[in-house]
Amino acid sequence: MTWLAVALWREAGLDAARSAYASSVLLLLGFAGVVAASASGMLVAAQLWAWLRAEDPRGRGVALNASLVCYAAAATWLTVVAAVYAWPRVAG
Repeated sequence: MTWLAVALWREAGLDAARSAYASSVLLLLGFAGVVAASASGMLVAAQLWAWLRAEDPRGRGVALNASLVCYAAAATWLTVVAAVYAWPRVAG
């Protein structure tokens, strides 16, 4: 999803060097990408823990933390959508 968002940002013709809006959109997309990558890494760690150490109860903590980061990633993407698409329509 991050790559699609960056591709659409490039296709929109926004120039981050000349527009504060374009640079803020790029910053939001970068932050959302970092959060999504972190969530993906944590999900991989939780899945590996479940496969390799199914009897270890500490794996539930890893899965819980991964789920919380996934909720944060979803909230981040909703914020990006609101900032990129809704705000210019309301403010403009």
